[in-house]
Amino acid sequence: MVNAIPAEREGSHGLAIFAAAAFLLGVGLIAVLERVGAPDGLVQALGPLLALFELGVIGVMTRAPTLLDFLAARRSAPTLYGALAFAATAAGIGIVMASASAGASPMPWRGVAVGLTIAALIVAPGVRGANASALGDVLATGFPAAPTRVAFALTIAAMSLLTAIAGFDLAAGTLVAAIRCSRGVAEALVMLAVAVSIVPGGLKGLVWSDAACGGGALLIAALGAAFAVAHLPAPLAPLEAALEAGLVEPAAGGGFPAFWRDLAAAAAVAGFFASTPPAIGAASIGHARRVGLEGLVFAAAGLALAGIALPYFEALPAGPSRTSAGLIAAATWLPALALARAGVLGVTRSAGFDLTTVYSRLGVLASRRIALNRLGMLATIALCRSAADARFPDAGRALFYALAIGLAFITPALLLTMIRAGASSAMAAFAAGLLVAATGFAFAAPAPPGPDLLLEALIVGAASLAAGAAFPFVFPRAERRTRRPIADPFVDIPLDVVD
Repeated sequence: MVNAIPAEREGSHGLAIFAAAAFLLGVGLIAVLERVGAPDGLVQALGPLLALFELGVIGVMTRAPTLLDFLAARRSAPTLYGALAFAATAAGIGIVMASASAGASPMPWRGVAVGLTIAALIVAPGVRGANASALGDVLATGFPAAPTRVAFALTIAAMSLLTAIAGFDLAAGTLVAAIRCSRGVAEALVMLAVAVSIVPGGLKGLVWSDAACGGGALLIAALGAAFAVAHLPAPLAPLEAALEAGLVEPAAGGGFPAFWRDLAAAAAVAGFFASTPPAIGAASIGHARRVGLEGLVFAAAGLALAGIALPYFEALPAGPSRTSAGLIAAATWLPALALARAGVLGVTRSAGFDLTTVYSRLGVLASRRIALNRLGMLATIALCRSAADARFPDAGRALFYALAIGLAFITPALLLTMIRAGASSAMAAFAAGLLVAATGFAFAAPAPPGPDLLLEALIVGAASLAAGAAFPFVFPRAERRTRRPIADPFVDIPLDVVD
């Protein structure tokens, strides 16, 4: 069991206090500048730029000195910070999915909520319980044969890159609208923000930076909600109306299609890799579950506060003030950066470690491993810039592609590890999924809207899981040769042992 030493815990609390104090002072400065008549561009730009400064400081302060810090945050991330990190990523997923669903197929928000709950309380703690440092570790340990490891590593890398592109594109678009800069300048600032907050510290930097992003966005939403409550006779009316409409209004297409759309969204979000990093930094399974539970509370609170604040500012005759516009942009930018960081880390950790044999290898040339991971992160950020320049896919389409890939191939593989399936079953499942997906693309019309894309991925995933589960009964000898324990209880995992 890993526990943070007192000096480390005091340092993390000090960093959090600094971030909160600097952010509050920055908000006050923005309001004062608007009062004295500062240029509009300066007032609106200060919110995101203040966040960039804070992320830079946090990135430097959370630089990982050891492989244990870089890969697993020393299993010592405090519950509060892990919960805020989970909420930031959940907000990023929700914002991108909502923006992509606008004007097309309605967003299956019930399914998203259920999926996030399953991810927070079951999937992410399960990954932590396997002593993994990434989702790829679970698959590499369960299916160690070279073909399956390569297939799943490429699949995780693809969906992680698409996730990074989604966060990057949303963050860049938010900056363009907020500070009225060119697309190139916005992309350069996003590259800088992502790089300084994750490259030095790996998972450690991601958790603390995401916690700052989640806390900043939640604070902005709380300030906006407090302002709305102070100036409206019935500030909760828009929130109550939205909840009532969501509960009683059926989704387009009737109840039966709505159920399947929600089911597909729930399955896709539940197994999504981006929700696991805060749990990986937790000290135990129980701690990971507490992180997820508090993260859900923070995410729900942020959604409720935004539901109170945004209608008020949008209804103002002259629209939001310059200070409000800048803070709203910052509250959108921060979760987008959290989503981009999750994707960048996912690409570099896509291959994963076989945890039954990793002990003898992880201690060798640890500095070289850290350096290679950092180079991979920088290369991934550069790829995001190239994709953002091409504007294809955009944020919404990229995220739905990532969710669809995970639902079609990774979620069935994770379920197969639970029944101790062997590498042959996993390869059969992967091949069946590819065959069904290729057949669907060959006879399908142009790509459907995002939620409907998840419906198709659900079909592929079901076929993949059925093929993998049936393989041992059809070819018992082949499966017996490739089955192995998910973990060796007599092997020490260096990610869990520290003095």
